[in-house]
Amino acid sequence: MSGFDGNQKTISENTTSEVIKKTMQFINWNEFHMVQLEDLSSNGFKALHVSGSLAEDGLASGLVTDDDHILMTKPIKTVDQMTEILLDFLKGEDVWRNKYKYK
Repeated sequence: MSGFDGNQKTISENTTSEVIKKTMQFINWNEFHMVQLEDLSSNGFKALHVSGSLAEDGLASGLVTDDDHILMTKPIKTVDQMTEILLDFLKGEDVWRNKYKYK
């Protein structure tokens, strides 16, 4: 998790759906923040993040790999949507890739 000031904080090395839900509820989304999940089972680096603010910046999601950084094509409007994206990523790529489009 990080804020606009660049400070980063690791919430969990082995996250669960409960950790994701509590983290997303705890954050003041009226200020800019980013929450990132890294897929340690992938070959190379792969991470999905949700970020932004409700007040000014808007909300977004991106996938970062060794070779690419792509963004979700459909706008995100709520923190609940961001939470759902992270939970689906945690379930596995087959679930997540079939539900969301990134480009």
